Amino acid sequence: MLLQEIEHGAIVRIVGSDGLGGLQTIADIGAGLVIGQHSACGQMLLTPEGDIEAINTKACHLLGYARDALIGTRCHTLTHPGDLSSELDHWRSLQAGHLPHFRLEQRFLKQNGNIIWGEMHVSMLRDANGQARQAVAVIHDISTRKHIERSLRERD
Repeated sequence: MLLQEIEHGAIVRIVGSDGLGGLQTIADIGAGLVIGQHSACGQMLLTPEGDIEAINTKACHLLGYARDALIGTRCHTLTHPGDLSSELDHWRSLQAGHLPHFRLEQRFLKQNGNIIWGEMHVSMLRDANGQARQAVAVIHDISTRKHIERSLRERD
């Protein structure tokens, strides 16, 4: 069974059975995009300022937060302080239209205080007038790779 949540005449969420008699969100939809709840990578829909509007299960798991705790949160607050300056520089260039997208390898702070390394790709969605309307962020966990690289450097 699939249910569609509709706001202002547009589908914003698709909900289906979790197989245990309950319901689960299958996909959040924003700006015509589907954020897959069972994707292999973390996905977020953000406001042009960086507030999280929708986030998938994988991103919640990677960051160690419940979905409700992240909705409305400014994504930059999840960035490790040592990487924040670079992220904000890229974000400002993206907002201003100087970059169509960017890719960064950076650290994120999990809710429990642990650090995760992520490869983050961010694109800005613009309207016909070029105004920023929404950003899409995709995060891949690269922590294992970063630990191996560090071990290899220390060994040499």
